[in-house]
Amino acid sequence: MAVCRSGLLPAMPCASPIPLPNVLRTLPAAVPRARLATVPRKRTAPQPPAVMASGVVPALESKRTRLLSNSTAPGLRSAVVDAASGHLTLQWSDGLEASLHSLWLRDNCATRRHAATGQKLFSSAQLPAHLEMSVEQVTGSSVQLRWHGDGHVSEYCAHWLRGIIPTPAESAHSSTSSCVVPEFEFEDVRDCDPSTKLSWMQAIVSHGATLLRGVPQTEEAVQTVAEQLGPIQLQIYGKIFNVRSEPAAINLAYTCEAIGPHMDLCYYESPPGLQLLHCMRFDADVSGGESFLIDGFKVAEQLRRDEPAAFDSLSRLPATFIKDHADRPEPVLMSYRRPHFALNADGSLIGVFWSPPFEGPLQLPLHQVTEYYRAYRVLSNAIDTAPRWQYRMQPGDLIVFNNRRMLHGRNAFRSSTPHARSLRGCYVNIDEFANRFNVLRNRFGTLGSPEMNHFGNQDWGQGIIKLQRAPALPKG
Repeated sequence: MAVCRSGLLPAMPCASPIPLPNVLRTLPAAVPRARLATVPRKRTAPQPPAVMASGVVPALESKRTRLLSNSTAPGLRSAVVDAASGHLTLQWSDGLEASLHSLWLRDNCATRRHAATGQKLFSSAQLPAHLEMSVEQVTGSSVQLRWHGDGHVSEYCAHWLRGIIPTPAESAHSSTSSCVVPEFEFEDVRDCDPSTKLSWMQAIVSHGATLLRGVPQTEEAVQTVAEQLGPIQLQIYGKIFNVRSEPAAINLAYTCEAIGPHMDLCYYESPPGLQLLHCMRFDADVSGGESFLIDGFKVAEQLRRDEPAAFDSLSRLPATFIKDHADRPEPVLMSYRRPHFALNADGSLIGVFWSPPFEGPLQLPLHQVTEYYRAYRVLSNAIDTAPRWQYRMQPGDLIVFNNRRMLHGRNAFRSSTPHARSLRGCYVNIDEFANRFNVLRNRFGTLGSPEMNHFGNQDWGQGIIKLQRAPALPKG
């Protein structure tokens, strides 16, 4: 039996909500319980027929009457099995109510996982098509269920259950406010304590970018900073690259030309997550060269509201992203087709891809070409008129931004001195960064800490998931 006792979940603070994937959905408080399975989804973007089938009951549904404060941990008040549906309905002392599917509950019984590794010891395909259960015992901290087939008793920690219930929250990318980039001093984040590091990483998650000041102007500094966030990602430009005007440039970035808003390496199946650019030199006589950022997710959500037809087209019709460059030391020929917007089953935006300099021949049926270019023009105009953060970097500045969310670019510049504007850059994989952020947040975060919701890595979920583990077997 899975027992909820102190020490069972040592790495999971009860105050941190950890939502399950989007097989769950949060419902308005006014929705009648009898109609939960048929309530229209909040987002109305068209979905494939397979995921819109009627009669599908989510694994878990919830309604929240008031938010949990950081210092409060309400107890479980009641647990009732509905005779008609067989679902378990839980209610907490603060009014939170949630319904859980019997298949989901049996599938997540802690005793069906290896105690040390958390890995499943069975296949979900082994679950019977129909399950019956009854409530064995309810306390403020846990609920026990008895399964009518084999008599097995499962116990679920109330804090764990509460942590996986999605909380109604405004999307981090839904605001139309101007682009804000928080600033930090290098000395404050270098070899800092975990809570300070978490604050820095939270700023990257919430705002999409941060600016570090006072970074040493050494060649290894950008690597030092990057490795605090995750391992450096190797790609076709190497681990570390210089961004400066070169006679034989292998990228437009290595010239003095203007570069419009874009994301890097969209021709990769998994484009880089974080990009770091460290200003090594920016002479006073350089004219132009300001860097800028635009929140691509905010632009996309605004487009959904203002131009739904264009948004729909750009979430269905694939663009072609390409890197075809044979005349370089290591020739490159890469291409990848995908829509500019990626959505999950609920229509939530989980990915944006925009890189005009690396667009290849469109491969669409004749009747869809006009639709694509019409929508493309609408998005391009929305990007050009969107709020942006623009800044002339100073030597010692280092910008960290989410390449999966933020569009970046620069103004053209002129200088009579070679390498008068010189940056060093690198990338960090988005999943490696997410891993480090999740671990820190799990240990030191609070209920109000920002989640990794729709961070741009195309995760269909709403945040990180924790496992409930059974107690380790006694030695000997």
